[in-house]
Amino acid sequence: MTGERDRTFRDAHPDQAVGIDTVSVARVARLLAAKPRFADRVFSREEQEYCAGHPERFAARWAAKEAVRKVFGARQTEDLPAFHEITVERTAEGAPYIAIRGNRQPFALSLSHSEEAAIAVVVDVAYQGEETWWSGMDLPAEFSLPPRDGEAHKGTFGLTLVIGGSWEFQGAPMLAALAAGRSGSGLVRLCVPEGIVGRIASWALEVMIAPLPDGHRGILTGDGIALVRERYLEKADALVIGMGAGREDAVVECVAGLLASELRIPLVIDADALDVFAHSISHAQHKEKPCQVIITPHPGEMARMLGCTVAEVQEHREEMAHEASARFCCITVLKGANTVITHPDGRVYTSPYAVPALATGGSGDVLAGIIGSLLAQGTEPFSAAVSSVVIHAEAGLAVTRHRGEAGILARDIIESLPEVIGALRHAGPYLTHG
Repeated sequence: MTGERDRTFRDAHPDQAVGIDTVSVARVARLLAAKPRFADRVFSREEQEYCAGHPERFAARWAAKEAVRKVFGARQTEDLPAFHEITVERTAEGAPYIAIRGNRQPFALSLSHSEEAAIAVVVDVAYQGEETWWSGMDLPAEFSLPPRDGEAHKGTFGLTLVIGGSWEFQGAPMLAALAAGRSGSGLVRLCVPEGIVGRIASWALEVMIAPLPDGHRGILTGDGIALVRERYLEKADALVIGMGAGREDAVVECVAGLLASELRIPLVIDADALDVFAHSISHAQHKEKPCQVIITPHPGEMARMLGCTVAEVQEHREEMAHEASARFCCITVLKGANTVITHPDGRVYTSPYAVPALATGGSGDVLAGIIGSLLAQGTEPFSAAVSSVVIHAEAGLAVTRHRGEAGILARDIIESLPEVIGALRHAGPYLTHG
């Protein structure tokens, strides 16, 4: 009977790893009575406490553990976990979920029982073919992915405009641009000093490269930013600026002029543009900006923006993020383990993720590109910031599973984005919001 159900369900869900198992309640009751140590070998202390006096609950959890092992057998990518390593745990609302060695899994779980038998169905909702792209971490209520209409065209999904780069840091803006494209932006335009165009134009044929006049200096200049205003801003749906721009006086001056202007598209400020935004723009200009601004500092950049030490930032991360949002009238994404996101209206989200693989050069540029892409696709700004941090972390975890923790490059994170976003979208019906 179980085999027939299993085949039927698999035929209906060919791209998912599925496990189904049934267990006799009477058999479990006999085992528990005859072999007192059986429960300790198979069930956790919490499971035993919840199931005490209810053999049907024990049976349902045993079936779930068997079903999980069938899922692993279907994936054929990992060793089977032992029964005691698989636990059926419960959310605050009482919904059951699967954990392995204490880590929640991206499995949909259904448990049911009668007086005679218990049945469990486990579906790996993040499994697509041979890869697992979602960790199973609970997603926040603010998490949102832009819809993908079957009749859409490239213009439907927005144009992300990326500005940055210099002789010294040529790759940074390209990483942001590639991340924007891999995150679903229909079009991506990258504006860089003309002196570095020849070096980066071949890195991504899909990105529209716009050379900006640089006076043979290899940096952003006033003439270059004037061309952005004249030719490119009006067509953009979101702007990402700062990656690799450098801190020369000429760069500071022209970037400050752009940031102080009445931009009317959502704006992501990263890297070298953060100091400009904090120290070259008046409070009145911050307060009166008609567009929504998102800043993405790491702790060192935040310390410079607020005039404090890195240690103070790290000791009071949420408070510092709130201070930045209030002072600069923007959404703040304070990067690092357990990234903190704050809004001027008091909203806050602290990420549960701490992913060592993301501690690599260019990872922050990737995050800025993801945020810009979601903004260009029409996502509400605070939701875009939260969702991007989740996607970025999940991409880091996915790359870690496939390649290990050490030696990860920013481009590896970028290449995983479509699968990670697809898995999160696919898992939508099973998401549990915190």
